[in-house]
Amino acid sequence: MARPKQHPGYIERHGTGYRVSLCVRGRRHRFTVHAESKADAAEWAAAKHKELKAAGARRDQGYPAPLHMSELFDRFEREWMPGTAAATQNSYRDSLKVLRPWFVEELLVEELHDPTVDRVRAGHVAAFLTWRRAHRLRGKAPISARTLQRDRAVLHAVFAWADRLEMREGNPVERVPAPKVQPRNAVILTEPQYHALVAACPDPFVQLYVTVVAEGGLRNESEALWLRWEDVDFEAGFLHVGATHATKTGRDRHVPLSPRLATALKQHFARFRFAAYDGEPTPWLFHHVDSSARQRAGGRIGSLRRAAKLAAGRAKLPPTFRLYDLRHRRATTLLAKGHNMALVQKLMGHANVRTTQLYAHLVREDLTQLVTEVPTPKAAEA
Repeated sequence: MARPKQHPGYIERHGTGYRVSLCVRGRRHRFTVHAESKADAAEWAAAKHKELKAAGARRDQGYPAPLHMSELFDRFEREWMPGTAAATQNSYRDSLKVLRPWFVEELLVEELHDPTVDRVRAGHVAAFLTWRRAHRLRGKAPISARTLQRDRAVLHAVFAWADRLEMREGNPVERVPAPKVQPRNAVILTEPQYHALVAACPDPFVQLYVTVVAEGGLRNESEALWLRWEDVDFEAGFLHVGATHATKTGRDRHVPLSPRLATALKQHFARFRFAAYDGEPTPWLFHHVDSSARQRAGGRIGSLRRAAKLAAGRAKLPPTFRLYDLRHRRATTLLAKGHNMALVQKLMGHANVRTTQLYAHLVREDLTQLVTEVPTPKAAEA
């Protein structure tokens, strides 16, 4: 017995595939399907007809028409991302450099490039993550699980936004598990190691940079390198962080100057505060002192990561050390000294105290209580 027809239309042979014509609400839709048999093409046509009918029903109910992926990525960057911190925007743009070409050019949904957002399924998301593991923007080595996790998080945000705009129902990324990331143990420098790192910085800007991050607990490039002269208040004893450039949380804060940091800043002020470049003063605490093809004298320094890494090598620090560990060191040291966790949260600029609590596991000093002889009640009375 022949299987009843599941779609209004016709299927005919066309080259190596089949030409499918469907009629939905008086409108004719034509497709070319590469299927092994006419039965497979008919199965595809039935699914496609159901999809077109559902799309028509959504339009009848007043839902917006789904955007193509290229349009969705453009609108997401133009309308949603400006509401986030600058560092978050930079991170999202890095992921979009990979997400855009794959979902617009590489992803073939029913033989069509640049599909509409409602046609992307969890299987496509899983296929992207599998492909991404072996592909990176630069170099040939596979990407890290942390980078893969970031790309998935960005894609999740894109589809969640599309869901809120009612361009599709549900988020296909939610059905794809996030890649597991092996937690990294921060390298908490001892006092001698910290001194060795500072001494290994021959450039005064690198030396101050290390000191600002270590003593103030600032985020490396998104906070420390955006400081201006006016952000330093020696009289009140504070650094104003986030006054002219948004922090990760979007809120500015005041960081107290430790004696060591105050001394380093005063030395830096004495040397560079009134320096002029091409007759113009610079507003930036960290700035270039000469011009080249890539930089302008007086312009803000965008990164000192490489210089700090070289200094860490000269100081013979553990190879797993990262400059961000100095921020960890600041929080850990304060907690080890028994400072109030809410104050430490405020200093570090954490949006939630739970983030500050994560540093508590790095504190070793409190464990010594477990091997300290505790007097018995009778001995205490005596």
